[in-house]
Amino acid sequence: MQNPYGQEQSRKAHLPHLQKRIYPGMVDQSFDSVQASSADKYYVQDGQRQQQQPHGYNNMYPDTSQTQSQQSIDQRANIGGAAVGQQQNQANQKIQGEQMPRPIKLLNAFNYRSGVADRFPTKSNNTPPSAGIPFLQIDEGQVGPKFMRATAVNTPQEADFSKQSSIPLGFIVQPLAETTSVEYANQVPELPLIDYGEEGPFRCYRCKAYVNPNMTFLDGGNKASCNLCQYINEVPVNYQSQLNEFGQRRDKLQRPELQYGAYEFKAPNSYINNPISNPVYVFVIDVSQFSQPIGFFHQIVQSIKMTLDYIQNAENAKICFITYDINIHFYNLPQDPNGEPNILWVGDIVDPFIPFPKEKLMLRVVEDRVKIDIFLDKLINMHNLESKKYQSPFLCTGAAISAAKQLIQMEGKFFSIHRLLGGRILVFASNICTTGFGSVNARDDPKAYNTDKEKTLLSPANDTYIKLSQECVNSRICVDLIYALKANTPIDITTVAPIATFTGGDLLYYNNFDINKHGEKLHYDIFRILTRTQGTEVAIKARVSTGLTVTEYFGGFGVKDQADFELSAIDSDKSIGFLIRSDDKLNEDAIAHVQFAIMYSTQFSERRIRVFNYCLPVAKSLNAYYKAADCETLSEFMVKKEIARAMSKGAKVTRENIINNLVNLLYVYRQKCAAQTSPSQLVLPDNLKLLPLYTLSALKSPVISTFINFSQALRMLPGCKIDEKIVSIYRLLKMPPSQMPYFFYPRVYKITDLGQPVRIFILMTIQDSTLGQYAEGQEVMQKPLLCIASMEKLGTQDAYLIDNSEYIYLYIGNNVDDNFIYNVIQSFLILNYQAFGYSNFSDLKFNGVTTFVPYEGSDASTTLWNFIEQIRYEKIGVAYAPLRLIYGGDTTNEKEFVETCLVEDSMDINKEFPYTDFLCMLHKLIRNKTQS
Repeated sequence: MQNPYGQEQSRKAHLPHLQKRIYPGMVDQSFDSVQASSADKYYVQDGQRQQQQPHGYNNMYPDTSQTQSQQSIDQRANIGGAAVGQQQNQANQKIQGEQMPRPIKLLNAFNYRSGVADRFPTKSNNTPPSAGIPFLQIDEGQVGPKFMRATAVNTPQEADFSKQSSIPLGFIVQPLAETTSVEYANQVPELPLIDYGEEGPFRCYRCKAYVNPNMTFLDGGNKASCNLCQYINEVPVNYQSQLNEFGQRRDKLQRPELQYGAYEFKAPNSYINNPISNPVYVFVIDVSQFSQPIGFFHQIVQSIKMTLDYIQNAENAKICFITYDINIHFYNLPQDPNGEPNILWVGDIVDPFIPFPKEKLMLRVVEDRVKIDIFLDKLINMHNLESKKYQSPFLCTGAAISAAKQLIQMEGKFFSIHRLLGGRILVFASNICTTGFGSVNARDDPKAYNTDKEKTLLSPANDTYIKLSQECVNSRICVDLIYALKANTPIDITTVAPIATFTGGDLLYYNNFDINKHGEKLHYDIFRILTRTQGTEVAIKARVSTGLTVTEYFGGFGVKDQADFELSAIDSDKSIGFLIRSDDKLNEDAIAHVQFAIMYSTQFSERRIRVFNYCLPVAKSLNAYYKAADCETLSEFMVKKEIARAMSKGAKVTRENIINNLVNLLYVYRQKCAAQTSPSQLVLPDNLKLLPLYTLSALKSPVISTFINFSQALRMLPGCKIDEKIVSIYRLLKMPPSQMPYFFYPRVYKITDLGQPVRIFILMTIQDSTLGQYAEGQEVMQKPLLCIASMEKLGTQDAYLIDNSEYIYLYIGNNVDDNFIYNVIQSFLILNYQAFGYSNFSDLKFNGVTTFVPYEGSDASTTLWNFIEQIRYEKIGVAYAPLRLIYGGDTTNEKEFVETCLVEDSMDINKEFPYTDFLCMLHKLIRNKTQS
């Protein structure tokens, strides 16, 4: 069997950590484990959904001029619908589900091409490609969409265009997004790094904008006009250069900051207020009676042990271990690796202190590696529940976090704090903090859901962790919270969350934790936190042209309305949004400029300033502004902007605002841009035809779900508990653009007849293989066609692979052929740590098989596994997605699967908002608004 990733090197050679899936009891084992001027129109009469002959509906219907191969693609994917001539004869028939706007046609077309990625010149002023497909951004002096995306590629000329149309002008930025080598002239997967020594980069004296390709140099190169504020600056002597006959600097090609839209400066010492430290990690681990029986404690220890080889700058990194239950435990390891650790228990959990000097507690990852490994092996036995005479039901999580903060702040002498070096605290908890500093009370009240009282549940009960988070930011400390809980255990995560979200950390939550179901996910989440690109002591500032104003920022940290702000840390998985207000009418030939700058320290103790530059021509009319909108980015921005306020307004108001914004956007378009259309038509702008579908997906997510099952003692449907809602809010707010397409519309592949897929060769080097992408001449697998994300379209006799970026689901219909089970799945189950083989659906389901590895004796099984690996391999900067099996007829897991992946279906018992009904509801609301 040929390797789909090339004969010379496999993926595992590039990413060896993917071989390491560690489960409890397996201490010594690892497993390999085009914008048209027309709009789309629908008839909606008498509750029936009908379709009118579309004009310019190129992305939904096959054109008679398209090639035979493209037509076959549409037919196989069931997305083509009837021919154009036939559509006119079917105007009175109910619209078919396959004819609704969906992103799958574009994705299928990409999958069936020759493997050459699209090139996107950043100065083209075109809507960028979807973040969910591979493409090559060519930096021509404007930042590429992998770093920065605008809701519209033009800025409105009139100040009220944005407000009138409900299309906000804003940006989604992924500051530390991982890039590829061929996108820059230096052929390395990093931005150009420029060092001007102690004098630092040239900046505008008035607005402090950094020098960029859009600055205009005058007076023979002695002066420079700022493109943001138009101030005429004197150019420093050492930065001057003669101009050529075109008014361009003669040294332009030697200066990356004058060529590219994205680059970095090395910060001079005058920009550094505090000493830059090497990486410091403190692991705060729950060893209580809640953590150990579910396998949480064991998995943490094994995952940390196997991840230390891959952390950045490991040669200089330091780590420390703190454990806790009702007390806090510190460990002083002896010089002899085989000696017994000196453990000291701190019982003062109201005002905790550090019992050892920092030097006694901190370990160097490389120098002390043998000592660390032996200690971790012993740690499990040291806290064996069977050896404990008394098992307390209380947890002092808050006190343990406070102690870890003090430990990082300490430097040098015992109990001496004379400078702040910063670090990262990873906190693992399995229950609510019930005692000591930061103790909280469970506040879950299902009766408050979907009412005005819900916002009280979404707001912290007190400011203890808010104050603690500010102390952490001041000390450059980032905190990650990782919870693993028994089913529906309320922990008031609303109150505790700020310690993670305000410092730039992660907030992870595994409800009803099952080691067989969540162990792999937990392992790779820990791996991702410790190994991804990240920066510390972060300062962020967006600058805009005269006539524009940045009004607010939002992200995993919530909402900030100041001109700039700071975080303890930021990483390659985080995104930030900011909103721009137009204050004045702009000239027709004006160009609006936006510069986003972030100053941070790398993991290699280097202070850098990353600069992004973006230009927006003026949209001279409301119609032009609509055409300039980027559907994917606009959907993401509108949803995140409202959700960022959910904690102060509640889910019900947030939900209403999202729907009202969409209705107003479509209403204004009908009134101002498509006034001649019949009232019986639902008019969707061609470039925004997916906006209702993406909005519907957000409405169905746990973030703002308001569905309640009152028939079962006010039990909330899965995904709607208040703790999980808070986690979902923060997860969505920080989600990078590359994951949003999967959130809006998960990808569904039919794999029953996967067979032996056609293989294609990459014709050019599109991405760097060391980053998990393809190289020239590599052979890759051609994917099967995508299917509609609806249970109605999933046959009971088939099997499907569904990718929502967080998980990859293998859905097996309850009538699937036994030959498929035997030849393809023949699963080796990680259950009781033994291997089992199965040959039919009943055996799989009865024995609770949750995942599988390929059966090497079957080509079909290996082919499926290679396809799964290829899906993972293609994604840059995304956490590893574990595989989960879902069985048809399994009401519990199937319901969770439907609500998170099959976004076109109705929501369980309420039967509300299948996709077609949602379009009907939008049309009704628009008609009501027109008639009012």
